[in-house]
Amino acid sequence: MNALRIALAELWGLFVEDATLTIGTLICVALAAFVIPRVGIEAQWHGPLFFLAIVVMLLARSTAARAHNIRCTHHRTRARGTAPRA
Repeated sequence: MNALRIALAELWGLFVEDATLTIGTLICVALAAFVIPRVGIEAQWHGPLFFLAIVVMLLARSTAARAHNIRCTHHRTRARGTAPRA
């Protein structure tokens, strides 16, 4: 039971602390609920398209986070006068 509570706390923190992830997930859910059914795509493709939208959103978010971390690291090392790590 303790492991479940820890997992739920981590999941809650993931969505509450990272607003862009929350917004991206809500956009994917809205697409799956309202847009995909109205486009005329067969029903068996709704789930895979939702999954693909989530994967694309997560990849975009992780790429943006990595770019942000690289910029922050570069800024911090320049402020200290040391060379940035590659």
